[in-house]
Amino acid sequence: MMTRELTVEDWPRISLVMPNLNYGRFLENAIESILSQGYPNLEFIMVDGGSTDGSLEIINRYQASFSQTIIGPDEGQADAINKGLAKASGEIFQWINSDDLLEPDALFSVARGIKGHDAVAGVCTDFDASGTETPVKLKRLSSGLMIRHPTRVTFHQPALWLRTEGVRACGGIDSRFHFMFDYDLTVRYLDLFPRVHYVDNSLVRFRLHPRSKTTTSHTEFLRERREIVRKLAQSDSSRLRRLARRMTARIDWWDRLIEIQNMPTSPAARAMLITRETLRHPSTRVGRGTMRTLYGLLMKS
Repeated sequence: MMTRELTVEDWPRISLVMPNLNYGRFLENAIESILSQGYPNLEFIMVDGGSTDGSLEIINRYQASFSQTIIGPDEGQADAINKGLAKASGEIFQWINSDDLLEPDALFSVARGIKGHDAVAGVCTDFDASGTETPVKLKRLSSGLMIRHPTRVTFHQPALWLRTEGVRACGGIDSRFHFMFDYDLTVRYLDLFPRVHYVDNSLVRFRLHPRSKTTTSHTEFLRERREIVRKLAQSDSSRLRRLARRMTARIDWWDRLIEIQNMPTSPAARAMLITRETLRHPSTRVGRGTMRTLYGLLMKS
């Protein structure tokens, strides 16, 4: 049972930014999911990039509920969130997109869970118009695994809540990226602040629909992830720099494997070339991908 009768001072201040651009059909439900939390120490920052679909009318109707309202053109979602971050005064920081929903009691769960930790990670429930729901429980979050073995990590940004001071200390959100800026932020954050507390309950409902980037831009997500790893290879953090440079070498090798496979030579000649080049740098080139490629070529020989 939640002890909601406690005063503002009993709960850490949470700064929650909502970026919006022409998502008026979802906006009111998203706002209500936050206000209905009843959380006593909330800083709710609305950032609208200049919507033309009726969103501004909804924002005006809820104006008294926002701690800050920022309206005007921006350079994308990351830039909009950064505008909110610049105004944030809370101990805990998060953003929620205007087509998503907070689960009941999410803010209380985060506030309790972050005590003594750098971050709180829970469950994010993906859902769509058909009624399909898929809970995604965050697992094994670390900067090292997110760079080297991202498939071993379960990461879904809406269910990861960070400390505001830490977000600023690690450099904030890099607004050059439009698809994977949350991945970039999380890797840099966890490098400095690795203590994650995991909770079992769903914190956010993440809406999948035809216009959502997650649905439409898979190739762009992969491209940006590569760009981020290359950027991290120049990081001030020696640990991140070492991990990212090793991963960059692997990415370059995977590209080279594709290039060799497309050469107009015999399968045996291509297999020989891959073997020679693998032995030059075995630490970054020996792996399942290389072995599968060699096996495929040898079977064609």
